[in-house]
Amino acid sequence: MKKKFLLSFLVFFLVGCEEKVPPPEPFSGELTIWTAVSPDFFEALGKEFMAALDETEGKIRVIPFRDDAELQETFVHTLARGEGPDVIVSDTDFIFQKKDLFVPFRTSESLEAEYLVKNFLSFSLKGLLFGDTMLGVPIGIDTLGLISNTEQVQTPPNTWEAFRVIVSELTEPDNSFQRFSRSGAAIGRVDNVWRGKEVLENILFQMAGKMFSEDGREAFFTQKQGVTSKGQRVNFTQEAFRFFLDFAIPGSGQTSWNEFLSAASSESKEWRPFLEGRVSMIFGNAGDVEALLLRAKNDPNALLSPEHISVSSFPQFHSEEVSSPRRVVSRVVALAVPHEATHPSLAWRFLTFAIRPDTLRAFYRETKLASPRSELLLEQKADPVFGIFAEQASYAEPLLLPVARNFFREKIADLVEKVLSQKYLLPDGLIRLEQEFTQKLKRNLEIQQQIEKRSPE
Repeated sequence: MKKKFLLSFLVFFLVGCEEKVPPPEPFSGELTIWTAVSPDFFEALGKEFMAALDETEGKIRVIPFRDDAELQETFVHTLARGEGPDVIVSDTDFIFQKKDLFVPFRTSESLEAEYLVKNFLSFSLKGLLFGDTMLGVPIGIDTLGLISNTEQVQTPPNTWEAFRVIVSELTEPDNSFQRFSRSGAAIGRVDNVWRGKEVLENILFQMAGKMFSEDGREAFFTQKQGVTSKGQRVNFTQEAFRFFLDFAIPGSGQTSWNEFLSAASSESKEWRPFLEGRVSMIFGNAGDVEALLLRAKNDPNALLSPEHISVSSFPQFHSEEVSSPRRVVSRVVALAVPHEATHPSLAWRFLTFAIRPDTLRAFYRETKLASPRSELLLEQKADPVFGIFAEQASYAEPLLLPVARNFFREKIADLVEKVLSQKYLLPDGLIRLEQEFTQKLKRNLEIQQQIEKRSPE
C-alpha cells in the first residue's frame, strides 16, 4: 500500500498530473536531514514541505556539518550503529560509491526516469539513475572558475597556454622573504593554495582522462601513454602533474608560487593577498566568488573593489577553435534516502518536492550552484557574475571514482608535497601512487566479498 501511494505521489509531482492523490495518514514524527550545504535553506524548505502536506504535527530537524567530508565520515559510522538520517545531502560520487546504503525507488512504468532524462542534464543523473531505478535526485552543480583582478588582467585566459604566458608576465620576483612582490596566480601547491587540490584534479581530468580501469579494480597512472598535438609521445598523467608543479618549482621558467606565500590554504579561506593586489588570479567556485565579493565590499582594508573582480571559465588545453570538447570536473550535489531512515516513504516525497523548478530557483539564489534542470540553466546563464558557472554546467562532467573522492584528493596532494620537498621524483611517485590506489581497490573488493559471503541468503 505504501509503495502504491509513493508511486502516485511521485507521478503527481514529477509529471504535473492534475489528479488528486489520496491523502496519506497524518505524520506526527520528525524528518531528519543532514547537510553541509546551506542548512538554513533546507530548514525553510522542510517547513514549506510540511505545510504543503498540511502536516501540522510533523517536524523537520536539520543537522548541519562543517563540510561534506565530515558529513560522510559521520554518516558511515552512524549507519554502522543502525542509525541515520531520513535524508542526506551530499555528493553524487559518495552516494554512488555507497549505493548499498541507500533506499532506491523503482517503478514499473519508468515515468519518473523519463521525466528526469527529459528535464535534467544527463551527466547530473550519472550515479543516480539506473534504468527505472532512482538512487537519488540532483539539486545543484558545482564547478571551478578562474577569478581575476581586472586591474591587472585585462583579458582572462581561456587556455592553459595563455594562462602560462599571462602568469609569467604578471609575476614580479623580488628579494623579500616571499621572493615575489606579486604572483600572477595562486597555483602549483596544495598546502597554501585555496582549491589547489581541485585545480590539480581538473588538470588531471583534462589531460589524463580516466585514471582507473572500467571495472574499478586498478589504477593506471603510469600507463596513460599517448601522442600530443605536437607529435610527442608522453605519459599524460605525468605531464599533468608536471604542468601543475612547474608553477611552484624554482627555475622551471614559470615559477609564480612557493611555500612562503600565503593565499587561502585548504584550512583557511583567506583572500587578503588577492584583495591587496599581490595575487592576480585565483581559482574558486560560485560560493567563493560570492564570499569574495562581499569581503571586497565590506572589508575596509581591501584595496580591490568588487567592480574589479571578474570570473571566467576554467582554462582548457585546447582553444575553442579546436574541435576537442571542453572539460571541467563537476561536483553534483544530490539528495538521497538512507536505508536506516525512520520515514523512507516521506523522505522520498521530500526529494520530489525539492526538485520542483521553484525550489531549484530558490536553491540557486541561496547557494549560486548551477541548476541540474536544463531550462533553469538558460535563466542562470544571463547572470552577469555567476552566469559562467551555469555555462560550465552545460559541458561539465562528474568524476565517479572507485575510491572516495577525499581519499583521491589527499593522495594526489601528498604526491605534490613529496615532489616539491624532493622526497620523490615524479615518475617514482606516480608508481607508488598507482600501487597504493590499486592496493586500496583490491582491499575494498576483498572486504565486499567477505560481507557478501556472510550475508544470509
